[in-house]
This record gives sequence, structure tokens and C-alpha cells, in this order.
Amino acid sequence: MNRHATVYSLALAAGLVSSAVAAQPRAASPEVTALAGGYEIANADGTRKCLVVLRAASVPGGHGVGFTPHCRIALPIMASVAAWTAEPLKEAPHARIRLHNAVGAVLLDFSAAGQDGTASARDVTNASYSLKPHASASLEKRMASLQAQRPAVPRTAAAAAAQRMPDPVTMQQVAGTYSLLRDKGRETGCTVALAASGGQGTAKLATGCGDAGITVFAPTAWHITDGTLWLVGGKGQRLSFERNRRAGWDKGAGQGAVLSLMRSGN
Repeated sequence: MNRHATVYSLALAAGLVSSAVAAQPRAASPEVTALAGGYEIANADGTRKCLVVLRAASVPGGHGVGFTPHCRIALPIMASVAAWTAEPLKEAPHARIRLHNAVGAVLLDFSAAGQDGTASARDVTNASYSLKPHASASLEKRMASLQAQRPAVPRTAAAAAAQRMPDPVTMQQVAGTYSLLRDKGRETGCTVALAASGGQGTAKLATGCGDAGITVFAPTAWHITDGTLWLVGGKGQRLSFERNRRAGWDKGAGQGAVLSLMRSGN
């Protein structure tokens, strides 16, 4: 075999190895395994419905979705669905199920609690959809069962920091009224008043907030520990914020949708 043939053979072998690695399916997370199964998706008034199967099998961009051609007629948005992903939520419905198109964009984000154990989402036109398991346990029960099966996990450094003593001096400096902003500084119309007395902080969300995620979280308390601002929700859930260059605070990564606190008047 001459030199060029040898190089070609090596390159071909390397290409086959690379393709095999790329084709390896991703392992399904415990959340995906727990949530996989049959679901009913319906429009706002329930007049159009579609039965889908969320599979644990890996596909580009997430995990497989199966449905009949009827779904594309009943709910045209389903014609673009190519994959689904999942992650746990602290509040109802306790699980976020997202439907994605072929390039990974989120078409429907079922992360808001609906009626009778369902989850709800809105598309880009603000049309509402509901999602509920078909003849099986609710999302809340599935996630509760999953948590019961998990062994106790040691506290992370962030969780441990949240329990340490707050800094009352810094809290007095930070106390005030803040606007809550979403991605790229988008106004939500929501404001929160942070008051401090010693190391104790109270948070009060102003009436008229139209952001569902913020109103569900419903902050009631806050504190600053080791330079991190911790906002505490009505059900005890916590979000951490780090100071930004605009004298505001940005929610730390890995905690869901982007959220920032900007002092009112800045």
C-alpha cells in the first residue's frame, strides 16, 4: 500500500470513529425516564386535542416525540415538533417539559401550573395549550416518586452559603425598590421592595405584576451572604443573584429563565 493510500485509510478510519462517537445516544436523565409516556395536548378551550408519546430515546436536540398525522391537523404547531426535553421545577407543576423544533428552538414550554394537574404553555402568538399525562400519574406525582427514589445528596457549596450568617451592613446599603427585568433588559412591569432590619430582610412584590414566573415565586424575604443576594420565595424556594456592572443583580446561571434586579430610578 502506498503512502497516499495509507493516509486515506487512516483518515477514513478516523472519520468512521468520529461518526460512531457522534451517533452515540445521550443517556436519558432520571427526569426524562420518569416523564416519558403518553400525553394529551389540547388548545385553550379543549376543542382540539392530540395524543403524543414522549420517548426516552435520544434524538438530535433532545428525546423522541411520536404522534399521528392527525395531530398536525388538530394542532398545526405539532408539525414542527422534533424533540422534547425536561427538567425539574420546585413549584407546580414540578416538571418543565419543552417541545423543540428541528433547530432546537422552544415551541412550547410547559412550565406553568394548569388545572387538574395539567401543565400549560403559550406559543409565540400567545395561544395557550395544556399538557396532561394520558391515563397515568400526574407530573407532580411522577416527580414526587422520582425524588423519593433518590438518595440524600450532600448540600452544594451554594446551598451551604445560603445558610451562613447574612451581612447586615451590606443589606442596609442594598435595601430599596427594584425593577425586575428579563433577558436583554426587557421590562416585566414588576417591582419588588427589599427592606432590611439588622440581618433580617423582607421582600414585597408590588401589585400588578404580570410575569407568571415572578408571581408564582412570590418573593417574601432576602439576605446577602458572602456577596451573594438570596431571594426567598413564598414556599421557601431560593434564587441567588450576583452583582452586575450596572449596580444591579443578575440571577445566577442554572436557575431557569434570565432575571435581573435593577434599582428603580437608575
